[in-house]
Amino acid sequence: MAAEFDNLPALFEQLTPEARIDAICKLSKYVLPTLASVSSGVIMRQEKPETDMFIIPGL
Repeated sequence: MAAEFDNLPALFEQLTPEARIDAICKLSKYVLPTLASVSSGVIMRQEKPETDMFIIPGL
């Protein structure tokens, strides 16, 4: 198996550019980490709060 990895550059040189790109894309999933999607949101700044947090109810 190690000999096959050592022989990869020579194998890639024999491929056409399209086949080389295809092979690299297929092999990349074994080398690169899997990425998870991240969601983003918009935080709106509220100028005046609806309730005052310093008001003590009942006073």
